[in-house]
Amino acid sequence: MGWKVSIIGSLVETPPDLDELAHSLGYSEFDQELALDRALYPAPGLSLAYWNGAVILFSEDLTMEWLHSPLSTPANQRFLAAWPKQDIYAGSLHSVSDYYGFSWVNEANRIRCRVGCADEGDMILEGTAFEWESQFHSSEDDWFDGEGAVFHHLMPLFGCRMDEAAEELFALPFRRYKKKRPESWLSGARTWFRRIIG
Repeated sequence: MGWKVSIIGSLVETPPDLDELAHSLGYSEFDQELALDRALYPAPGLSLAYWNGAVILFSEDLTMEWLHSPLSTPANQRFLAAWPKQDIYAGSLHSVSDYYGFSWVNEANRIRCRVGCADEGDMILEGTAFEWESQFHSSEDDWFDGEGAVFHHLMPLFGCRMDEAAEELFALPFRRYKKKRPESWLSGARTWFRRIIG
């Protein structure tokens, strides 16, 4: 496993306003445009793009909340309110621990969620396994190819495995956003003082 990625995506009929979507998700400041290889893991920020009918988001914070917490949490409810109302595919990989996670949400219902790592195996299992999951199990040592499973799960977004996508995807500009920093007490005091003295 050699990828480090946290992704959520959906197929949509019309491209969303990415700036508005980022703002609705709590990332109000546009930072810069980046190619895919730099946008994959924008911790602690957020990267967004539209690609061949799919809106794609990279964010460690949002993806980890999405995979590890019930959809009823305030953060996930905020995500559902902001995100286009289509099937939602999520996937996460981390090469250091061979961590993997994927989920599919349909009409605000989590149909399947599977999260695990090489050492501990599956840590979260929700819903009925997809038929295709069996092809990523090794019958010899009960090993699960999490990376292969995540790339297979995300195929609806890319039309193929993400690691085999066309070069155009890797050149696609992603818009990276960050959360607005809270105003320091000194900056707030200056603003207040300026208002007082006119």
